[in-house]
Amino acid sequence: MQASRDAGLAQAALQCVDGLVVLLLSGTDKGKEEAAAALWSLAITNSRLKLAVAHAGAIPPMIKLLGSGTMAGKEEAAGVLWTLLSNEDERKASIDVKVTLVRNRR
Repeated sequence: MQASRDAGLAQAALQCVDGLVVLLLSGTDKGKEEAAAALWSLAITNSRLKLAVAHAGAIPPMIKLLGSGTMAGKEEAAGVLWTLLSNEDERKASIDVKVTLVRNRR
């Protein structure tokens, strides 16, 4: 019974990730701050959710939030990035993001 409940909660959380990334991209400063906080909470829950956050495209807007967000938003973004980059797959994804950012500056 508990395993079924946990699986249902994990599935519901996965469905929220894309919407939170959209809010992170286009929300108000407070919305971005709250989206980053929610994504951090999800990312620390388990590796499946951590991967979902990374694969949903959260890394580039988190990097942007570090430079342009509120102080609280910057703290939340730093927490998310720290959590995401604590895994080999996410470190590889961050390298891809950095390469993309450098290419886009040209």
